[in-house]
Amino acid sequence: MLPLLILADAREVLFTYLSEAVGFLTLIVGVALVGSTIFAGIQYTSASGDSGKTKKAKTRLASNVVVLILYIMSAAVLNFILPG
Repeated sequence: MLPLLILADAREVLFTYLSEAVGFLTLIVGVALVGSTIFAGIQYTSASGDSGKTKKAKTRLASNVVVLILYIMSAAVLNFILPG
């Protein structure tokens, strides 16, 4: 009985650490996406009609949206797998 109790406690500790890691990664991804979006806005406004610079800014913004969607989906899967 005792080994099963120790194993259950170890599993709970592991899930706690993994949940905290997911929360930390969410913070990092959020800060990176906000920074990249601000940078894309600065690129777009400073393009001064240059189509190449405008295209780069729009591509960066589209990439930000794709990364955000992918991270939301992966975080949803991880939250489903990790209890709590």
